[in-house]
Amino acid sequence: MPICNDKKSDHNDDQPVSTSVDSTSADSTTVDMARLRWQCRRGMKELEVLIQPFFEQHFLHLDNVQKDDFAELLKASDVELYAWFLGYEQPDSDRLAALIDMIQSAAYSKV
Repeated sequence: MPICNDKKSDHNDDQPVSTSVDSTSADSTTVDMARLRWQCRRGMKELEVLIQPFFEQHFLHLDNVQKDDFAELLKASDVELYAWFLGYEQPDSDRLAALIDMIQSAAYSKV
């Protein structure tokens, strides 16, 4: 029995996959949540301990703009995120800066 299916898929690899987190489709939202959850995994443990718990506990309570900002934040490199979270640098976007403050507040409120 062959392992791979030779049948052509309906998915066109040339087309981008939607990353919108405000989709009305339950399946799409599940895929987006799984994608974002995976993107919360970082190469630096210092970032993971801030970002992953925030995602798990607060993401669903954000408004759509904040959810989009969170997805945008995850596109930044670990070096950028580290500098932003430690206050060495500020992101160009005020909304990203506000989101970083929100993530830090959520993390430090548990201490």
